[in-house]
Amino acid sequence: MKFQQVLITLFVATAIAAPSSPVSSERGIAARQLAWNGTGEVILCTEANWKGECTALTVPLAYDSCTTLDAPWAYNVSSFEPIPGVVCWVNRSNNCTDLCRSPSGCNEIIEFPGYADLSTYGPWNNTIGSFTCNPSS
Repeated sequence: MKFQQVLITLFVATAIAAPSSPVSSERGIAARQLAWNGTGEVILCTEANWKGECTALTVPLAYDSCTTLDAPWAYNVSSFEPIPGVVCWVNRSNNCTDLCRSPSGCNEIIEFPGYADLSTYGPWNNTIGSFTCNPSS
């Protein structure tokens, strides 16, 4: 009888300590982890709430790198999410370095979990032309 109690206790302790499996996001793209190999990932969609055309872009994680968006993404992003461990600076310019003349700013920081609807996050809906990403500290 004591042996059964020990086995049950071990089983319950193991079940509680076991890591939970990753839960897929509402947009059907499985949760990812940062690999620390010099690249990260950003999920973009052309419509709010992870609708329209979506992609997961592998991007360099370096302060001197710039990801310039091409069609259909250039100035057409309504959902933006870096993976956990990545922070991105989105820009209105198409080269991350244009001189800013906008009174509302020309770049913004976005971290996980990002924004399902960029229209709720200031003037960033359909205005992103490029971005730079780095590991978050």
